Amino acid sequence: IEVNVGSASDAHRILTRAAHLVSAHDPVRALEMAAAAAVARSHGTDSGATLPSGTVDLQVSAHDTRRTRCLKLLLAGSLHDIEGDRDAARKDLANAIHLAVDGGPDADGPVTDLDLLGNLGNAALHLGDDDAHRRCYALMLSMARENSDGMAVLYALQRITFGLFVSGRWAALRSASEEA
Repeated sequence: IEVNVGSASDAHRILTRAAHLVSAHDPVRALEMAAAAAVARSHGTDSGATLPSGTVDLQVSAHDTRRTRCLKLLLAGSLHDIEGDRDAARKDLANAIHLAVDGGPDADGPVTDLDLLGNLGNAALHLGDDDAHRRCYALMLSMARENSDGMAVLYALQRITFGLFVSGRWAALRSASEEA
């Protein structure tokens, strides 16, 4: 694949094409790229590229890792959002966020993929779920601090301020802004 990224729509096109090309060899990698492309498209970055139907499996299976289940729900929610079905999008994303942040009966703690948490948080903000947005970024911030990941701390602090602003939590907003 020739990678010439000059714009966000180029990135969308490249992710979509790459997801299709690797799907037979690495379905999880294809899912990751398809989810990233769908999130970009649901936020207005659309190259016009589409994945052929069946390229990625959206059916959640008992054999999927929790991260994979979250990615499938993120992709499904983003696709519903693109189609204009915001209720279905909110439902899928709420399930993904609950699974990522709270876990489930078979969980051993939250999902530790900071990119996934960031995408879930951004999707929640985009769909107007301020509480889910805050929960994703609070978890991301906590894990980034534990790992001494300064860039992820900075990113999470900047993003968490949106939810703090909307909820009118001025002292917390000021604190997060000053720390960032």
